[in-house]
Amino acid sequence: MDQNAGLWASSSAAVQTELVVLRWLKALFGLPPAWSGALTSGATMANLVGLIAARQWAGRRLGFDAAADGLAGHPPLIVVSSTEIHLSALQCLGTLGLGRNQVRQVAAPGGSVDIAAMAALLRGDRCTGDPDRQRRRGEQRPLRRHCRAA
Repeated sequence: MDQNAGLWASSSAAVQTELVVLRWLKALFGLPPAWSGALTSGATMANLVGLIAARQWAGRRLGFDAAADGLAGHPPLIVVSSTEIHLSALQCLGTLGLGRNQVRQVAAPGGSVDIAAMAALLRGDRCTGDPDRQRRRGEQRPLRRHCRAA
C-alpha cells in the first residue's frame, strides 16, 4: 500500500480508500482486476515510479535487468515526450541513469500533443526525421513514451 495510507491497522480508512480508487481506475482503463497499483505522494513520485517501471520493461525487452545490471554497456533508452514534459520527469531521468539528453520532444500546441508529429518522430530519426542519421548515431527505437498535456 501507499506510504501515505500506511498500514491497515493504523489507517484502515486510507488503505480501503486506496483499494477502491485503484479498482475504479482499473475498471475505467479496462485493466485486468488482478493487476495491482499504488497511489503516490505527487507528480514527482509518480514520474519516478512510472519511469522505473518503463526502464525495467525496456531493459527486459533488450535482454537485461536494468536495476540489477545497470545501464552501462547497453543501448540508450530513448524517451519520447511532449514539449510540456514536467521538470520532475527530467530530474527523474537523470536520477535513474536514463539521461535527460535522451528525451526527444514533440510539439504540444495549446497543450495538446501533435499526434502527427509524434508518429513522424517514431517512424524516423528522433530529431530530424532522417532514419539514416538515426542508424549512424546508433539510436534505438523509443521504448518509453511519456506524453503530458498541459
